[in-house]
Amino acid sequence: MWNTIKKHFEGHPERLKVARVLVENGLSTKNQEIFLNQIEIPPVRIARVAGVDRRTVNETLNEIASTPELRIIFEEIRPAGHSLKEIAKHLNLGVVEITPVDAKMPGILANSAMVLTKGGLGIRQAIVDDPESLARTETHSNRGQEDTRRTHPTAAQRQRL
Repeated sequence: MWNTIKKHFEGHPERLKVARVLVENGLSTKNQEIFLNQIEIPPVRIARVAGVDRRTVNETLNEIASTPELRIIFEEIRPAGHSLKEIAKHLNLGVVEITPVDAKMPGILANSAMVLTKGGLGIRQAIVDDPESLARTETHSNRGQEDTRRTHPTAAQRQRL
């Protein structure tokens, strides 16, 4: 998906910034307006986050509306839902972030779940990002941990993943 979006905004890095904000936040576009589910978001708010002016946001919306391949993506995109990562400590949950060597490799989430389960950890939530845009997997465990840990698999673990 991200490669498709990047291809359409080649030569327009400012518009690509706007598209990234939309994708990262699960914001959809319809009739050249921006929505978070049913809530309309003013272009000036997106402009501030993307570090561009409002006109650039409107130009990006025009391009999305006039390009069928982009329109399909941005009209149907939705937020992934809430992430427990920021509040896990307060809920007595631990957070494990897994950064794979090759995010396009199949079975990363399944094998990670097996490793956690064998270690006696239950999974309350798993969030997986598109390997084309942000290669990161978050898993929230029901064993209370005080901190957020970023793990990097060893060579043996990479073979299993």
